[in-house]
Amino acid sequence: MSLASVVRATDVPLPIREPDVVDRLHVAIVSLDPVMRLEAARAFDRAPASWSVSLHKTMPPEADVVVLTPEVEGDGVRFDPAEPDRVIEDVGVAARSTGNVSVVTGASGGLGATSIALHVAASLGRRSSTCFFDLDIRWGIRARLGMPADARTWADVGDDEESFLLAALPIAPGVRAFVAPEGGEGDSVSVLQRAAHSFDHVIVDAPLERLDLVTEIAHAGILVASPTFPSIERTRAVLRAHPLRWAVVTNRTGAGGEATRLELEGALGRSIGLELPCAPRLRDAEDERRLLDAGWSRWSSRIDRLADVLGDL
Repeated sequence: MSLASVVRATDVPLPIREPDVVDRLHVAIVSLDPVMRLEAARAFDRAPASWSVSLHKTMPPEADVVVLTPEVEGDGVRFDPAEPDRVIEDVGVAARSTGNVSVVTGASGGLGATSIALHVAASLGRRSSTCFFDLDIRWGIRARLGMPADARTWADVGDDEESFLLAALPIAPGVRAFVAPEGGEGDSVSVLQRAAHSFDHVIVDAPLERLDLVTEIAHAGILVASPTFPSIERTRAVLRAHPLRWAVVTNRTGAGGEATRLELEGALGRSIGLELPCAPRLRDAEDERRLLDAGWSRWSSRIDRLADVLGDL
């Protein structure tokens, strides 16, 4: 089956997890308007009995979720007096634990970060619900996987659940992908946050210039380098600029790069988590716009090991 037909499939169930049960929740309502404060408090009459709701004029020191009425500035769940019943659902979404979000990037282009991200997602998808999130608005996975020009992207996602589900395109067993639109129009961060609440694992393919969009939500990262000293120097700069729990991976995309792992680790100032060998079969799969089959190979087995490590970072 071609990928063009896969992404149009409507009978493939979306492998999202069931929402977590939110229990024993402390909700703080912050409002400067007594009338608005009362309206927000009344909206929680239908909240679970285990929720504790308190009223404040300023930000409280401790709360599981903060609800802000329209006149209050800050970060929190917004109370909309036009839709008061929605606030309970919004609080529940904010309080649920997120999936394991990992970002994959390289200190420069051409290092194979996208292929690594795709295959790590495919490895995780064989075990649990997984999402691949494409943040590369110039060279995303649309061409890499031969997707049709009219394939949906995260820019097509609105506030409704239907548009979210339709944009989550199947690309491998157990894996859905949110494709980047050309030019990047749309709120990628909010869609990414929704994906983190819906899937057990989210693998984000982010070029270096868009890395800041995801580092605050990511639990860990895979930083790809080539086994050369110039690439290791650029990798050191990324590690300094973007503190995160990184696994550094060297990817051998061709001949050359004769420096030893010990020499590279000395230049990097830290250990290299994994070395990926040159894989001609992977290049053949890329030419055919598909993922490498899950059969055994040195490259595939190390990708599986990398997927295992992500949960422990």
